[in-house]
Amino acid sequence: MEKFDAVGARRDKFTLVTRELKGEDREKVNTAWELEIDASGFVAGVANSKFASPAQLGSILGQSAQCQECIAKQYFRYIAGRGETAADRPVIRKITEDFRRSQFRFKELILSLMLARENSGETAHVVRNHQAH
Repeated sequence: MEKFDAVGARRDKFTLVTRELKGEDREKVNTAWELEIDASGFVAGVANSKFASPAQLGSILGQSAQCQECIAKQYFRYIAGRGETAADRPVIRKITEDFRRSQFRFKELILSLMLARENSGETAHVVRNHQAH
């Protein structure tokens, strides 16, 4: 994301300005340096995750089972209004599987959580918490 400035404009170089006091009268002198931006990186904990663009990063994250489960888990936390517990694992596993089967359509993730059957009684609790918000 380094190739975009604070307002989202694309840039290929970063301008670094240094200020020095020079001479006997201590005049301020600015020097500008143009630096090439290295926007490459990797995702810690994800194998073969080197990337050089936002599109490549998105592709890597989209293919990561860890990231897919994280999305489902974060959505569960948002709807439940709390962190998950061990009792929530079956619901999270189910919505993650449904999310994958839908080829990662977020609407399907929403429906999966709302329509999940009460295997452990947790789904009703999740829905009640959401309605209370």
